Amino acid sequence: MYQKIVTKFNNISFTIITCICALLPIFFLPSTVSGLTAVKGAVLTIGVLLAFSFWIVAQFVEGNLRAPKSRIFAALGIWVVLALASALVSPNTHWSLWGRGFSIDSCVT
Repeated sequence: MYQKIVTKFNNISFTIITCICALLPIFFLPSTVSGLTAVKGAVLTIGVLLAFSFWIVAQFVEGNLRAPKSRIFAALGIWVVLALASALVSPNTHWSLWGRGFSIDSCVT
């Protein structure tokens, strides 16, 4: 019974990621076509948050939390750790960690 729920949530997560990959080229056209820059970031952020939420719920329903083992995920993890270390040794730690306004050069964004 739980396996059907897990499969369904994993499929929803995969579908959301696929839709994001299909929509992002449209939203990253010049601003006159797709609107404000904040909309572009919001589509990406909300899509990734939804996909991750469905995936994490599926993992909890299944009873184990396992991430796929891949060199890409290892490289991504190293990149996140380096970005965090860079933000922590920055002269202005608060802005480097959390950003200011719609800045895209902070650790969190």
